[in-house]
Amino acid sequence: MLYNIILSLVKIYYFTVRRLKIVGKENVPVTGALIVAANHVSVQDPLVVACALPRKISYMSKSELFKNPFVAKFLRALLVFPVDRGKGDLVAMRAALKVLQLENCLGIFPEGTRNLERPIKALLPIKAGTALLASMASAPVLPVAIQGTDSIFSKIIIRIGTPLYLTHSGDLKLNKELQAKFSEDITHQITALYFKK
Repeated sequence: MLYNIILSLVKIYYFTVRRLKIVGKENVPVTGALIVAANHVSVQDPLVVACALPRKISYMSKSELFKNPFVAKFLRALLVFPVDRGKGDLVAMRAALKVLQLENCLGIFPEGTRNLERPIKALLPIKAGTALLASMASAPVLPVAIQGTDSIFSKIIIRIGTPLYLTHSGDLKLNKELQAKFSEDITHQITALYFKK
């Protein structure tokens, strides 16, 4: 309930003040497990993507934000759960898998942190976790490019690509190779959407 109220208020701001434009909304699968993978330039990005997609999105966020009880309660109402970055957090991985096993939508910023380069010339190297989750949950990855959130004045554009599917193999070594290639595909698709004229 609180999720819907907050998102409704946020949408008013982004669609009227920031003139949020969405391209490719028809590419979003409306049911089933889904990983939304987007580039990351601003703290606004999770809210903007949530406004752009017709599905509720769960996010993982750095555990430091959950130290304040009020902030923690607010974040959890927005379907955000904590992750210890850089520690191979198994608890967060299990929480992310649970979201997907319940056939819900999980938002990920595979670069792992905000890209502070201005102007942005390329994505930061993406982490392997997105491909690993896609493999473990047999979930498609939806590439999303965010433009304009790095400024408080810019028009914001969200470009949504077509879902990417990771093929599986019974060979563990081959599966790791497939996951590495899949990470490259995700990077390529988000990059192509971001720099599309």
